[in-house]
Amino acid sequence: MPRGFLAVTKLKLTKPNMKMKKKKKPKTPESSQDQDQDSNFAFNLKQTTSFSLTHCPIQPLGNLLLGPTTKTNLRDAGLGALYCLPDDLLLDILSLLDATDLAVFSTANKLTYVFSSHDPLWRSLVLSKFEGQFSFVHSWKYTYINSLTGKPPPIPKSLKITNFYSYYLFQSYLCANMEFKPEWLKRENIQRRRGISVEEFISCFEEPNKPMLLEGCIDTWPALQKWTRGYQTR
Repeated sequence: MPRGFLAVTKLKLTKPNMKMKKKKKPKTPESSQDQDQDSNFAFNLKQTTSFSLTHCPIQPLGNLLLGPTTKTNLRDAGLGALYCLPDDLLLDILSLLDATDLAVFSTANKLTYVFSSHDPLWRSLVLSKFEGQFSFVHSWKYTYINSLTGKPPPIPKSLKITNFYSYYLFQSYLCANMEFKPEWLKRENIQRRRGISVEEFISCFEEPNKPMLLEGCIDTWPALQKWTRGYQTR
């Protein structure tokens, strides 16, 4: 066998001991447009002395995905056979109880205490029993006790509850403590037009797909003057 063939064969079988470094792709910064879109959908909660998200006994259900994989929802174990009921249905059932039964139900465990302390339940009890003869004290539950006994109840010690997730129950905390953005309070910027022609509507609003409000559409509608209480009862 020729020596040249062996030399070529050895060269082909020999792999150079070299490690190729991979070039890192530069990270592209997020555009300002993407950041603006994210900020439009984000919201903040007021951090006051009376409320803090870290001390809130109820967390949004989506927060369950952010924790450790071993974390479970305390709701499923704490409600026992009632865990299969949605939160809104369970609260509808609790709304059928009177104040005494609702208070007894709250003593079963931490979860029943949270559900039984849902403010709209006690608001209905206050309005149905005392109508307008009450003064609001701290919460609707305390208002009921104050209206019934004539003296404000002592504020109980805070009950430490963790790993309880519910979108429905968290909604009350969210609505009461969400900060309003200044742009939410601005007046609407939708154009209002009166007596606009079809051609102008098509060119100015329909083709560019812009919203608008039509005014004066029923100013000459006879029913506005004719449909009175006397006319309807004849």
